[in-house]
Amino acid sequence: MHEEHEIIHPLAALGDLRVEDVQIFYELFTHPKLVPYLPEQAIPNDLADAQKEINNLISKEWKGTGRYWGIYHQNMLIGTVGLHTLLSTDKTIEISYELHPDYWGHGIATHAAIYCTEYARLHFLNVNTIKAYTLTENKASHRVAEKSGFKRIKLCKNDCFYHGKLIDRILFELRLREDE
Repeated sequence: MHEEHEIIHPLAALGDLRVEDVQIFYELFTHPKLVPYLPEQAIPNDLADAQKEINNLISKEWKGTGRYWGIYHQNMLIGTVGLHTLLSTDKTIEISYELHPDYWGHGIATHAAIYCTEYARLHFLNVNTIKAYTLTENKASHRVAEKSGFKRIKLCKNDCFYHGKLIDRILFELRLREDE
């Protein structure tokens, strides 16, 4: 594992997710302002669930299925950003970013997403496109995607379940390279 943090913004740095941050991770992913934007499977029921999810996110790197980072402010976990759902047949991977509401509106998520896309460009040579799915009403997430270089592709009707309801999402894509 890499221990150093990469400064991406005056208020934030990226670093490896740390298992010892399980309590903060749990509080972040159960924060009342963040929960409406998270799919149920991303919301831990308890600390044991949070521990499993941190381990799952960390394992993506050594499994070759993605890469996740913690977003830190003064060495305290304030969010996560990462690449997941690698589909080798489509040469695509998805990006996700979550940030504590106290840090919304400062450009931190945008800087984290840009770092992620550059990482993918350099390290996921089998990936041509990064996908970002946002909830239709999450205008801030749309701005993060657009400011990070993603293009709005389409509205995906009845795309997935969020909190017991079938909802629409907007698909954004960032082309890393053309198909070979």
